[in-house]
Amino acid sequence: SNANQVSIDELEEALATNKMGSFMESLGISTDDVWSLFLLLDADENGVIDLDEFVNGCMNLHGPAKSLQVAKMSYENKVTRQAIKHLTDDIQEVRNLQLLALKFRLVKEAM
Repeated sequence: SNANQVSIDELEEALATNKMGSFMESLGISTDDVWSLFLLLDADENGVIDLDEFVNGCMNLHGPAKSLQVAKMSYENKVTRQAIKHLTDDIQEVRNLQLLALKFRLVKEAM
């Protein structure tokens, strides 16, 4: 990644150092789950964290370790809602195909 961006591996490596890990913990940001932390900081979901995302994310997560859990649940909720939407769309598509097949069969039987 470029100098202004951090990948998941680089974040994990940085958090493993006492200095960065201690800094995050001093802000009340849990570093126990690096993947969740990365997903929450990577606002534009491009696979890297830039300076703005890092600062904004840390400001949002600042506080008790519970705030990370709330943000993680919010993210998981968003992903779940998207999955449900896709399933709903797929079910509607299947219903439409079933209706089309039924109409085709009725037309064929009427001939």
